[in-house]
Amino acid sequence: MEIYADVIFFVNFIFSYVLLYILGKFVNTVKIKKLRLAVAAVIGGISSAIIFCIEMPMWISYVLRCVAMFLMITTAYFEKRKNILNQMLWFVMLGGIMMFVMIMLVSLTGKTIGMAINNGIVYFDINSKVFAVSLGISCILMIFVVKMFKNRKNKSATNDYSSKRKYAREKIRKKSNSIGRQIIEIFSTILFAG
Repeated sequence: MEIYADVIFFVNFIFSYVLLYILGKFVNTVKIKKLRLAVAAVIGGISSAIIFCIEMPMWISYVLRCVAMFLMITTAYFEKRKNILNQMLWFVMLGGIMMFVMIMLVSLTGKTIGMAINNGIVYFDINSKVFAVSLGISCILMIFVVKMFKNRKNKSATNDYSSKRKYAREKIRKKSNSIGRQIIEIFSTILFAG
């Protein structure tokens, strides 16, 4: 099987662009600057092509991938660099969803494909239609997962807030009841004692 570095670059450029776009749109919820996104995706494409094409120990490839991921996220979303670890975890999770959808669709087509793995970078020899469909389905699935986690987080924050309000109301009610009881006791002792 022939593997071309420009194909690896192009495919990883597209994947990186889509991952960074979804990360910015749905996780960071910041204004997306397309030029920054494109430059970050170029970093992703070049790093993937270099890591795939050059023989190196596996630990060096993982270090290079983490450095590339850090550079991509800070290039795309420099304003949100305080949450870089959270963004890197989301990036890895969304990338895993993309790989899952790609493998699932390729296996559902029933065609035997060429697949090469080098230094942790996977290369699929598939046609452009399967690639486009898998990219579309993975985008839908990634958006669904992000929204599901965001809704869950918002619900727990709402529940925390409502439980705090409920606790505060109970505390006020108990205080008012005890104050009311004290007032009643004072008046009853005055009325019945005097």
